[in-house]
Amino acid sequence: MKPLLMQGLPNSGSTWFAALLAKNIRGCRYYDKEFFNPVCNIKHEVVLRKNFGCELVSCYRNIATAGGPGIHDDIRATWGAENYTFTKECNSAFKLPVFIEHFDCFVFLRSAKNTFPPGRARVWSFYEHAWWALREAGHDVVDISTPDRAHEAFGILTEVILYDANRLKVPVIWWEDLAADPGGVLRKLLTVTGLDAAGLLKDMTATFKDKAEPALTSPAMPRQSSPCPSTPTT
Repeated sequence: MKPLLMQGLPNSGSTWFAALLAKNIRGCRYYDKEFFNPVCNIKHEVVLRKNFGCELVSCYRNIATAGGPGIHDDIRATWGAENYTFTKECNSAFKLPVFIEHFDCFVFLRSAKNTFPPGRARVWSFYEHAWWALREAGHDVVDISTPDRAHEAFGILTEVILYDANRLKVPVIWWEDLAADPGGVLRKLLTVTGLDAAGLLKDMTATFKDKAEPALTSPAMPRQSSPCPSTPTT
């Protein structure tokens, strides 16, 4: 039986939802935060930053890549050395085809409307690094301001995840559906071994908020108009 991986993007509500899910899976050993994010896994950082990305200057370009030929060996050398059964990943939009070879995967996303503006400066930082990584990888990105670059990067990364999820038949859960269609959310998770669906539904209902964190209001960060991102080449 493969371990479980939740694929998403920063400020999607994934930390909250992953913790609830882990609580309601019998015998779950959850790596809190993202195992494959080099800045969240200092123990394995030196290996992970070869193929996985984050805001570190040493590896931000990996945010916009599918990984090199050694990525499977890197997963086996890091994840395989531990005893976890579940993690989430928010910085690897291009790597779902890699993850599916090692994990049972599902996608967890939130709309741009409910992602921006974030309540943490680090979210702006991630999308800024993602925008430059996409630009250097040859994607047609054009925006100037920090908020517009964040929206543009978010759009491209979301398109990549949804494209791969569709062709690989990976379930997709939207944060907005947790309130609008909780039964539909649970049906997409029925294949998760040991899941207490009733317990998860109870915890979701008790703790769900309209937005997972308050917006960071700043007159220096207005949302400007932005052209639609071009369809990525995957």
